[in-house]
Amino acid sequence: RTSRRELNEGSRLALTLTEASEALGVSERTLREWEARQGLPVLRIERTVRISVAALERWLAARSEG
Repeated sequence: RTSRRELNEGSRLALTLTEASEALGVSERTLREWEARQGLPVLRIERTVRISVAALERWLAARSEG
């Protein structure tokens, strides 16, 4: 599993789908499915998609507490 330090490496505020999928060990397709079906928060900036590190950490924490 990815630790909080690994997600925050370099103090990045947001990750690309590729970066987030690599950090979490899942495919980009899985991230898109999580967005559509489970409310994974993403930022759409013009034609790019980013995932806020802080929002991702909160989203993951909420799912691990159940």
